[in-house]
Amino acid sequence: MSLVFTSDFLDELERRYDNRRSWEQPDVYFLATSPERATEREWIEHQVAELDSDARAKVIPKLRSDDHWVATFHELSVLAVLRDAWLEPTYESILAGTDLTPDILIEGAGRGVAVEVWTRRVSDRKRKEQVGWRELCGRLSPIPSGLGLRVEATERDTVIAPPTASRAKQLERELSVWLLGAGTSVGALYEHPPYRFVVAGTIPSVRTLLVPPRRGGSVSTDDVLDGIRDKVRRYAPALRVADRSLVVAVAAETVPIDMELIRAALRGSQSTSVTFGPFDSGLLADHSVQLRKDDVPPRFDPTLAAVAWLSVPGPEPRLEVFANASARYPLELPTTDMMTPQIA
Repeated sequence: MSLVFTSDFLDELERRYDNRRSWEQPDVYFLATSPERATEREWIEHQVAELDSDARAKVIPKLRSDDHWVATFHELSVLAVLRDAWLEPTYESILAGTDLTPDILIEGAGRGVAVEVWTRRVSDRKRKEQVGWRELCGRLSPIPSGLGLRVEATERDTVIAPPTASRAKQLERELSVWLLGAGTSVGALYEHPPYRFVVAGTIPSVRTLLVPPRRGGSVSTDDVLDGIRDKVRRYAPALRVADRSLVVAVAAETVPIDMELIRAALRGSQSTSVTFGPFDSGLLADHSVQLRKDDVPPRFDPTLAAVAWLSVPGPEPRLEVFANASARYPLELPTTDMMTPQIA
């Protein structure tokens, strides 16, 4: 029996989005309806079934929200790892004596541990850019050219924004004529400033494939430490009084964080990670950081027992755990195939 992706919920999504173009449909629509994401849905349903009724009432609306489902998916992933270690985590339980509800509470792990999952989200600006590029891709896709395109800036060292809706319609008309012209083949160029379209190759289809810029942005070790400290600042005072520890689990939504960036942050090294598409050209990123003379490992409130990296959210989640050497109490969590200690 479905708890999240019920027939009523699917009917509501169909009523709201079925008649819209693909770029106007939110990601949660594809999560709920795409055959390619059936495994993801099955895993989510299984994890929600493991929760008690109070937790389900909190989780299900979040999983149905385009703004919240990714962060909630990460929280379910951490819960799955902890259950695999034969722990009994609870979801958003009230911390005794406070009105705080940490993402996860674990009893029976030493004096008790609160786990906060910090998901580094894609910015609202980048979300809007992605929708703009999806619209152009969707408009060009039905053109029966059998060609694959990339798009780049006509001016060097320029990051191009996606076209507005009206310009996307204009590009659809212009590119249709160009793509179906007799002289358009691999290597051909079409300029519509600030865009330059290049035929990168042929595709095994009678459609047109546009590969838009794939910039996931940049993130630095300072960004990671700021996220961790925000969680510590919020929960440490209450956990100190309750004589409990805090673990901050870091996760990411298509932004360039990985375990080595976490390791560098905890060592006190300065690093910046950038993602970009294989066909991108020109200016790839613009990021400012104040350099330090020496690498100085950060000092955290001793209530923080560890920082963990959620390396694989979803059906096969893993937590890589970095203990805080200055913690008041050592972390008492078991090592399993899904949860392993790391050294910064």
